[in-house]
Amino acid sequence: MKLKLEKFKKGELNIPLIYFLIFSFLFTAGYIFVKMGYLPPYECQFKKFTGYPCPTCGSTRLVLSIYNFDIASAFKYNPFIFLSGIILALWSLTGFLPIFFKKKIVIELNNKEKKILIILIGILFTLNWIYLILVGI
Repeated sequence: MKLKLEKFKKGELNIPLIYFLIFSFLFTAGYIFVKMGYLPPYECQFKKFTGYPCPTCGSTRLVLSIYNFDIASAFKYNPFIFLSGIILALWSLTGFLPIFFKKKIVIELNNKEKKILIILIGILFTLNWIYLILVGI
């Protein structure tokens, strides 16, 4: 794996910054709707039909916990989604590098590293789902 800084070319699309803006808008809008009491009732259809939580069960409660600054509960509701959100948030913050430094972060993975990463994500995803089933989210 190689992590390097490259020159940000004029006219190049700043994808991390676009994600940052989208995440910020959705997070803010969600916070406003929740605080105004406009959260619609939600029931997991997968759990309704199978009796088991889906891999993303607990995500709504996770976000509500974050809105209430209860980070420990947010993590307990769905650790995989919580950590994925942190990684995506940190990545989206790299969108500010081209604005201030005219550089971008590039991560290069060879084919073996890509396969290992995919397998690792699959294992963590599966372990998280087992956790959700055992805890009864």
